[in-house]
Amino acid sequence: MLSRQGGLATLGVLALAATPAQAQATEWDASARVLVLAGDAPPANDMPGAGVVVRRPWRDDWAIGFGLERYSFDFEEPYDVVGVGLDPDFGEEAIDAKVDSTVVSVWLERRYETAQPRGWSWFWTGGLGYAFLSADRITGPSATGGAFDIETQASDEVHVLASAGLRYSFASRWFVEAALHGQHHLADYDVTDRVSGATGEIDAQTVFGASGSFGLRF
Repeated sequence: MLSRQGGLATLGVLALAATPAQAQATEWDASARVLVLAGDAPPANDMPGAGVVVRRPWRDDWAIGFGLERYSFDFEEPYDVVGVGLDPDFGEEAIDAKVDSTVVSVWLERRYETAQPRGWSWFWTGGLGYAFLSADRITGPSATGGAFDIETQASDEVHVLASAGLRYSFASRWFVEAALHGQHHLADYDVTDRVSGATGEIDAQTVFGASGSFGLRF
């Protein structure tokens, strides 16, 4: 697993490598974005998030983008990761751990623009993200009697990012867009039951989802 410093350095190198010697004399843009990602638990079935995105022209039909986003989602049934299990008499409701994730990202974007200042265009992107995670402890009745006390150490993650979408410019400076996303998360969840000493881990997850944005060129 990459260290926090190594992951941030990777993002910095990519950003510097993508910076042209002379920037195009065209507009930057900034947008607010909401996302919903879905995966196969564990760790998560759905990951809702929101954030801000800034992009600048690079060369020809390329741009470089930067993102800062926040996710809050459930780590589904972490007791199953360590093989403890939930007491069946507890009921049908699972006990999940809440995870918060802050992601910084950088990517290259290929744009297929229309000739008019208004109208449709489309794009695709590829890049990297770096996530800072924290997970709550949970307690509950175990399937073997007694109780469990599950602690999750969720290390920082590197994300490999790809997306494709449509953008509609409805005024000279305003636009909306929608995109589909695929992400591979190089995760490192170390899960421990503090009562029994049982342990488990998760080392990767691939998620897919969609986003919507509202933005301004300046």
